[in-house]
Amino acid sequence: MSLFQSRLISPALAAWRKRLMLLGVLLLTLLPALAQAACVNASGRYNTLLNVVARSVRVQADLAEGASLGAWSSTAVASGAQRSINYGLINCTGGGGSFGWMGDAVAGAGGVYPTGVPGIGIRFRLSGILVDQAHGVVMPVSLESGGARIPLADGKYLGNTVPWIFTYTLVKTGPIALNAVKPYATFNLASAGLENVWVGGDGDTVQGGAASRYVPFSLSAPGDWALVPATCFVTTPVMTVPLNSALLRFFQNNEQNIGLTPFNVGLTCPGGAQSLKRVSMLLSDNVKLGNSSNTLALTLDSTASGVGIQVLWQGAPVQFQADPTDTTGTTPASTLAVGTISGGSFNIPLSARYIATEGNENVEVGTVNARMTLTVYYD
Repeated sequence: MSLFQSRLISPALAAWRKRLMLLGVLLLTLLPALAQAACVNASGRYNTLLNVVARSVRVQADLAEGASLGAWSSTAVASGAQRSINYGLINCTGGGGSFGWMGDAVAGAGGVYPTGVPGIGIRFRLSGILVDQAHGVVMPVSLESGGARIPLADGKYLGNTVPWIFTYTLVKTGPIALNAVKPYATFNLASAGLENVWVGGDGDTVQGGAASRYVPFSLSAPGDWALVPATCFVTTPVMTVPLNSALLRFFQNNEQNIGLTPFNVGLTCPGGAQSLKRVSMLLSDNVKLGNSSNTLALTLDSTASGVGIQVLWQGAPVQFQADPTDTTGTTPASTLAVGTISGGSFNIPLSARYIATEGNENVEVGTVNARMTLTVYYD
């Protein structure tokens, strides 16, 4: 039985440079008009809290602008004790008004707000129920940030009768700077630009206004999000390969490929038009450090003697080299090319067999165990 440990060596990990951005809101003074249709935040308004859990996001280097980096959902909860028919969240009079996001979105990005990280924006979506208590109307709401406003008829609306579902999507809005200084960059969504929801008249064009004209929303985002480059990874980081049993007479008869057992090392890489990668590997003996032969040494708990294990690539024994992280050996000068991958899954087909190390006549029966590390390289 043979235990193999596989490990991935990736290119230099990328770092991200964090930049704070000031989000502006356009203010406009409106002349009074007694007959103007409008919605305002009802007196005694309460805040709606959007809970966001910090996550780690894998960023594919060749991702197209406008593409999503991932979407997540959370429940928005309205705080405050006043939730009666006379104390609505939104109060519309004079023919009604509209409901929509306010804030400065990224230009040309379809309702995407900045996060503070260059090239990374966020799109908000809020869905739930607005209940018109005056008219008994239950209105589903599905609001995309930066999109068209939702019309509201006269009445008082409560937004907390059914939980709001808050969906946030990270979007690539431009080039994302990569360097090798740090493995990741962090940012906090609390500074992402969602501050409130605008409620105004049908004829209003401004996305801002007096304090009584918006519904306050706030983000609860404890902890920082991490942006990490999407890299290849080994899908079989630790694996055990049970070799087929062999009889002593197989060696005495000079048979080939004794106990031959095939196995695969799996690799997954992000896709994309420019993601073609050349894959190579290096095998190191974990028992005899610095072993440069084509035969693995046996572990101390092995009871057989005069025998070793070879690993084959395309039918030929692989030459072992010093572990690249092992200071007792030498750094490998070359690796063995095994193919190319353009996104998706990739298997490195290998096989293992027994080999006599002191002549076929000197093999003694018993257990045979060896350990090795397979390091995968790609560029």
